[in-house]
Amino acid sequence: MAYLQTPAKCVEGAKFLHIHTLKASNLQGVFCALAIATSVSLPGCALHPQLPEVSTACGAAENLTKLSGNSLDQLQRLITASNTATIKAQQIRVAGYSSGGTSRTAAEILATHATQAAHTALAQAQQNFIAIKEGAVAAATMAGTQQAIADLENSEVKTVNLVEKANAIGGTAYLKIPPKLAPNRNGVCMADESTPQLLKGQPAQKQPNTNAVTLIRLKANKPGSSIGSHLTICGSSDNTGSPPSPTECDDNQDTNIGIVGGKFFTKETTTHSRNIQQDSSEYTSTPQTDTVPSDKTIKQQLAKIKALEVAAKQITTITSTEGLKAIAIGQEMKNKLARVLREDNPSYTHPETRRKVDDFIEEAFGADGSEVENTLTKDMADLKPPKAATDSNTERSLQDVIDPSELAAATTYYTVTCYITEQDQKKKNQANPSCPTKTEKAEEPKKTADECKKHTTAEDCKKETGCDF
Repeated sequence: MAYLQTPAKCVEGAKFLHIHTLKASNLQGVFCALAIATSVSLPGCALHPQLPEVSTACGAAENLTKLSGNSLDQLQRLITASNTATIKAQQIRVAGYSSGGTSRTAAEILATHATQAAHTALAQAQQNFIAIKEGAVAAATMAGTQQAIADLENSEVKTVNLVEKANAIGGTAYLKIPPKLAPNRNGVCMADESTPQLLKGQPAQKQPNTNAVTLIRLKANKPGSSIGSHLTICGSSDNTGSPPSPTECDDNQDTNIGIVGGKFFTKETTTHSRNIQQDSSEYTSTPQTDTVPSDKTIKQQLAKIKALEVAAKQITTITSTEGLKAIAIGQEMKNKLARVLREDNPSYTHPETRRKVDDFIEEAFGADGSEVENTLTKDMADLKPPKAATDSNTERSLQDVIDPSELAAATTYYTVTCYITEQDQKKKNQANPSCPTKTEKAEEPKKTADECKKHTTAEDCKKETGCDF
């Protein structure tokens, strides 16, 4: 068994940290095993936006566009969390090496926690990337379809005024049936050239444990079934040049012929929902064989949105890098240390294990985490690495140093300077030892004559130190 002895500071006269009965070979295990997984909710947005009730194609497009954007925000959130945790880990190490000793030990352990948070975030991004990407693309595709519907829904056949039959079906004067498209002149779903049309009103009441997607679908407009109704030919005995209408059109007359116009399409609104508490739950469908988009198209796209929702549930929590003091003295830390310090009794509830863990925490992190708060946290806020340390042209507070190359340079700088200081201290300790060497050991007092006389042979006397013969 050996004592773990670490200089408290990289300065002369350093005190030492003594952790009783900790094997020196376990030091690396302390750093490697302390991957503290403190799960907390990561602030973020819900996938489905809270919007007023959808009743138009532009409203449906707005909802789906925001759904697509929110899904990509999931990846952005994980990337940001990983980057933040990586920077935090480096800043912690710089702060620890700038002080050395127990601060360095504490910094390495806490930096391990931050590094794990970074790895966790990246792992979650990698594991859920395909589902998030495909879900975002599906939502964006559906939004594009809704925008197309918004521009197509007012397309129509124009009305053609009554003309003489001879000019309608003979010679070179054929009666034409002109189509008309009516796209938004400001741009699809735009109120004006710079302002999008947005849903107005209070957010719709959401059903508990349910996600829903509302779509506008187009159906072919059926021609009317009465005289002068939409999308029909009008015959009249007179009224040349007049627009056809129920009052202008006659039964069994073809002296004059015209076209009664009308819209190409009619609209239909369908809402598709699923139970979000059951990962196997699929979005409901409403089969329509003569609509655009078709039920099969909608089903395929909603399946990808469902997979996106299931993936998003897996990334609602990640490890936290905040609250270093709380992490240092938290139960997760105690449990991890117990497994490292007492392999035979790796439970913090065991009295001897608890004593060793508490001793380690007090020495490494200070009573109630005071060393973390007073040294590491303070250094991260107050320490200003010299320009040489960050290889930059400006001197800034450590917490403002976030460039990876500058953090790497600062870590190298303080690691090297701390090592040099420790080596110098070691040489001084060897040159001026606090304990006497073997050559300086005090001589034993000579034995009294009576003590020497008790030996019966000269050989015994020769073996006895302190006797002169």
